[in-house]
Formats: sequence, C-alpha cells, structure tokens
Amino acid sequence: MTTTKSPFGFQPVRIRGNGPNTNGLETYRVGASAGATDIGDGDPVKMTPGGQIQLASATTDFVIGVAKGFKWVDPVTKRPTWNNYLPAGTSSADSNIYAYVDDNSNGRFIIQADATVSAGDLGLNYSVSVNGVNVGGRSQCVLKASTRTTATALVRLLGVYETPDNALGDAFPIVEVGWVQHRNAAVSAF
Repeated sequence: MTTTKSPFGFQPVRIRGNGPNTNGLETYRVGASAGATDIGDGDPVKMTPGGQIQLASATTDFVIGVAKGFKWVDPVTKRPTWNNYLPAGTSSADSNIYAYVDDNSNGRFIIQADATVSAGDLGLNYSVSVNGVNVGGRSQCVLKASTRTTATALVRLLGVYETPDNALGDAFPIVEVGWVQHRNAAVSAF
C-alpha cells in the first residue's frame, strides 16, 4: 500500500504498443541562461516560440517531453558541466545550455499521484503539479488527483504501476500515464 508521498516526477517505463522504452534522448537548447525556476530530472518541459526549452507548468502547455539531464560550460572554470538538473539562474560561458529530453510522444511514464485515484478514473485526463526539485535534483512533480476530467489536460491515466504494495485506491499510488498535450499533437506551431 502506497501511503507515503515521495514524488519523483515523470519516469519513462515503455512506449505505446508495449514496446520497451530505450530512453533515447534528444538534445534541445535551453538558451544562454536558465530561468528563475530549477528544472529537475523528470520535470515536463515545453518549447518556446524561439525554440528554447522551459519548464512546463500551465495546464494549457503542450510538452515536448521530460527533462533527463543538462549540459553547459561553467562560467568560472570554463569546463563542460553535466548535471541531472538545471539550477535556476545557471549561465554558460559559451551562452549555450542544453537539455537532454525524452521527447517520444508515444512515451509512457510513471508518476506518483498526490491523492487517491481509483479504477473508475482510468482513461480520464489530469493536470500535474510542478513542485521544484529535491536535494539530488529529482523532480517533485505529481499527478493532481483533484483535476480528473474528460476535458483536455496534460496526461491521461492509463493504469497502476505494477509493483508490490502499490494499487489504485492507495493514498498516493504510483500510476502510468501518457501524454494528451504533446507538442506533436498540437495544431498550431506552439
């Protein structure tokens, strides 16, 4: 029984059609400096009209995928730096910060819900709550159970993650979701 809230963001588990998720990552440019918010390993990210990557948080955002790491040139040491999260305000000596993103629109992910969801909620759409990162840089993003809807939202609840002591109806179940609002499904450019 999942009774402890321990968020970990979006973690890839497979792709649509039950194929294995090879965790292939695409490289996207963040820009010369990071924004005002940390982006953690497992956070949903979006692409701006200028083609840069930012944290996706609004329920109307179309995501490009899930952040899995970052690279920049440290302004002091002038050495390449790789990290699983991007601290707010980070800048790069070469004006290029890059994000490694799991951008498969058919990706399936596990995420912890912030409250109980039941078997009757399968197939409904949900928003997420982006809550910063933990000490190790892991996303604290959770599925917002109170946002269940038949209208458009960020993700669709597909099932429960099959692991011991985890079930629908638990206080904070770990569930499997797929994208509803992925950039590849958007009619407009952004």
